[in-house]
Amino acid sequence: MTQVRVGFVGLGDIGGPMAQRLVDAGLPTTLWARRPATLDQYAPGTFHAAASRAELGARCDVVGVCVFGDDDVREVLLGADGVLAAMAPGAVVLIHSTVSPQVCAEAAAAGAERGVAVLDAPISGARAGAQQGTLTIMVGGDATAMERAMPALRAYGSVIRRMGGAGAGQTMKVLNNVLSASTGMLACLAVELGERLGLDHAAVLDVLRSGGAASASLESLATRLIPDPGSPGTPRRCS
Repeated sequence: MTQVRVGFVGLGDIGGPMAQRLVDAGLPTTLWARRPATLDQYAPGTFHAAASRAELGARCDVVGVCVFGDDDVREVLLGADGVLAAMAPGAVVLIHSTVSPQVCAEAAAAGAERGVAVLDAPISGARAGAQQGTLTIMVGGDATAMERAMPALRAYGSVIRRMGGAGAGQTMKVLNNVLSASTGMLACLAVELGERLGLDHAAVLDVLRSGGAASASLESLATRLIPDPGSPGTPRRCS
């Protein structure tokens, strides 16, 4: 069976490891970067370096996009030299960036004119999840197109769920972020209250991280509260 040809744009802190997972999965991989030096993180001969976004689109069945914001997604996908302009009918674009449902709808409409499915597929799990292939991916859009993109999604995601139609993935990401931020704020308050009550800072963190209060938000907070090596015994503050 012919392998799915995959591509990736946005090779930063999270996108970089995601693209490496595609390479490691043995999928024919094409990468494009605004700064060619960004490609130095990948072993020579393991991928094709596209000279343009349009070339990337022309070479790929599935393209993942993990750039910063709405305008970046538009720049990568739309226009005469964008990824969508050169993609063949039946191809799939995965918008992994956390952006507005509106820009996803705009890209989906532009893709539909060419017979290309554009799915919003924001991610959760940070750099470690990308490196380990354990990202959570929240997908909005056509279920059949999602199935065609599964070889790429499975390369870096372990929990992959279709949330509904176009924009549903981004809506779910907002809910995820709201709960995560709220949990992080409560964790911070608990740690600071422990300090005010005279409890040992490190012990408070150890207990909260290992007991029923454990959460991903608390783990993220704990990494920021580990004492600074340059100031032994002085814990960092939540705020």
